[in-house]
Amino acid sequence: MKLTADVCIVGAGFAGSLLANILRRQGRQVVLLDRGRHPRFAIGESSTPLGNRLLRDLCQTWDLAEIAPLAKFGSWQQKLPQLTGGLKRGFSYFQHPLDQPFQPTADHATELLVAASSSNEHSDTHWLRADVDTYLYEQAIAAGAIARDQTRVEIRERSPLWQLACERRGEAFEVEAPFLIDGTGEAALLPNFLGLQDRSAEMLTNSRGVFAHFDSVTRWETCAKAHGAVTADYPFPCDDAAQHQVFDFGWMWQLRFVNDVVSIGFALDAAEHPAPADVTPADEFHQWLQRAPSVAEQMRHARVVAPAVGILRSGRLQRWRSPAAGPDYALLAHSAGFVDPLHSSGIAHSLSAVARLALALDPARSADARQQQLAAYAFSMDHELAFIDELVATCYATRRQFGLFAMATMLYFAAATSCERQPGGLSAGFLGAEWPLLREAVRQSRQLLLAARQQVLSRNDLATIRRQLAGILAPVDVVGLFSPETPHMYAHTAAPEF
Repeated sequence: MKLTADVCIVGAGFAGSLLANILRRQGRQVVLLDRGRHPRFAIGESSTPLGNRLLRDLCQTWDLAEIAPLAKFGSWQQKLPQLTGGLKRGFSYFQHPLDQPFQPTADHATELLVAASSSNEHSDTHWLRADVDTYLYEQAIAAGAIARDQTRVEIRERSPLWQLACERRGEAFEVEAPFLIDGTGEAALLPNFLGLQDRSAEMLTNSRGVFAHFDSVTRWETCAKAHGAVTADYPFPCDDAAQHQVFDFGWMWQLRFVNDVVSIGFALDAAEHPAPADVTPADEFHQWLQRAPSVAEQMRHARVVAPAVGILRSGRLQRWRSPAAGPDYALLAHSAGFVDPLHSSGIAHSLSAVARLALALDPARSADARQQQLAAYAFSMDHELAFIDELVATCYATRRQFGLFAMATMLYFAAATSCERQPGGLSAGFLGAEWPLLREAVRQSRQLLLAARQQVLSRNDLATIRRQLAGILAPVDVVGLFSPETPHMYAHTAAPEF
């Protein structure tokens, strides 16, 4: 059997399925292939204001009314309550001294909360990927995409058409299409076939993960209060967030869903703490947990609920393949590269890739316009991965001095809040990665912070560095990142509601 299509997408994660749906709306014949089966466990669950805006715009442009409610927590809960999500009002960070309890102070020197929305209704979301990915896959099928899961795919030929040899449940078939899109992520089916340049060694960040989903996890705000934290100053409940527990050895994410399941994982500095060959992922997770007594107490009753095999461990998280597009192919963002869960850029970056590829492949565009847009997409993807890497690596480098770490996060928030307020959101690349003024401000800020981390800093030293950083970032600081009413508590950075 041979399936023919205008576009073949390999990899039916949320981005591949969403793009397949849009291409069908354009009148394209689409084949969507995946080696796995939905529903399935996945991480990369935290959306952002920019991600929600991109999803809203995609749904408006391509008449995706059944998907549009996912762009806000309020509409999601009202119209798609069968899909498990989570309330994300912003970002919260807490510093933990090694082997010691959490130590809050009246001036919040070990805490940082940054609002991303002004209300629960307009809030960002956490995606339980098993539910959301399945729903988007089903919507792609409903739109007319020919979908085959549990399929092993081998690329046989490229020219003049892509020829794929496939096997599903013991039955062989072929797929033929003039354009191929890779959404396989780490599997890198198309990058490996084409021998695309592997630029991972250029990346500054070097981290790995140990993670799972848990239930019976005490809310961190309860624990913080027990240690004396002044939670009345918090601009939002700190558990309704992409929550970060920050340690000398890395950091932990906590993303809480409405069913009180929590996605939890350690993101570890892999250069300093390579994966131990003789320790199971579960044992390693609990070893790190014991180095953070307050978090260990928070998780005293926690149980793993997913995946079925228990706690997982990754290799190095960073990857980068280039170029991300050519005359007859494109890589979705997660296949082009990935940096780290820090800053929650994954979902939004994937949606930005879907938006740009949908425009490039629209049959209403000329062949020349399509090639120009694909070339621009490849150019932008390289700049964006390098920029995200720079933002994340600066935070890793400063994590041992929380005052510096908090300042390092301002580089991301300056980029994100500027980008959220730009018409279209991508006029200067994702997160403004192609905006020279922003890139120069980040470069100078990074130099300042990396030099400062080599010193033992007093409060006066930190105040001086903060004033210098505020001056550098002033041209791109659109929300007043250095003038909160309460130290380290930001209620006024929330993105414009839509």
